[in-house]
Amino acid sequence: MLELAVFALIALVLGVLLVWGLGWLFTGVGWLLRLVAGVFWSLLRFIIPLAIVAGLVFFLVRLLASPKSERAGTAPQAAPKPAAPAVGSSPAQTPVSSPATPAPVVVSPRDTPPLELPVDAASVDAVPVDTSVDTSGFGRMDDLAEDLAPDSQPDARGPNPKDEPRSG
Repeated sequence: MLELAVFALIALVLGVLLVWGLGWLFTGVGWLLRLVAGVFWSLLRFIIPLAIVAGLVFFLVRLLASPKSERAGTAPQAAPKPAAPAVGSSPAQTPVSSPATPAPVVVSPRDTPPLELPVDAASVDAVPVDTSVDTSGFGRMDDLAEDLAPDSQPDARGPNPKDEPRSG
């Protein structure tokens, strides 16, 4: 029974030490977080008024730099598009141009997005492969197997010099 009381007192002392150590740890972490919050608050007190002033200056300059027609809300109207031909009409019946049709709209190159062509990655870095080089490491074995194997089908390129009997 005495051992149980001793073990309980040791556990109690270890628990108190653990709580005391965690208190010091959290005090240090709290001090560090207060320091970070103070720096953050100082920056915000400086940055927010600066951002408001910068935004006002930006919109003021934008307002003064825009043309009067855009500020008044009367932007120049685009030319109306010609009516599409009727379903039953043929191109021969529709006049190509008449005095009543407006001039075609010209699109400048800066209004069109750049043309991006699909590029095949294999064609960009394509390097011709030399198929006569043995990369498997079994070159001699392949040659031996070719010599020992009977030709079941003749080669389309003609007789193989290896197939002819060797004199000697």
